[in-house]
Amino acid sequence: AHWWEKQGRADYPHATRLLLLCDGGGSNPSNSWLFKADLQNLAERLGLEIRVAHYAPYCSKHNPIEHRVFPHITRACA
Repeated sequence: AHWWEKQGRADYPHATRLLLLCDGGGSNPSNSWLFKADLQNLAERLGLEIRVAHYAPYCSKHNPIEHRVFPHITRACA
């Protein structure tokens, strides 16, 4: 939500949808009701339709963007 409110909304002012690419394992598996409930809350807060594309479990290691962003996310959430 922070990125969207601080930068994304300005960069994409006409956006009505957001696509999230997520690892299918760990704390956000595709069959987790809590993950889905949190996404619904986020969609309502941002006023956007959110779609999720799950990688197969633990395959996000092949995503070059995640490797650049993950250390910063980890520090922000600690």
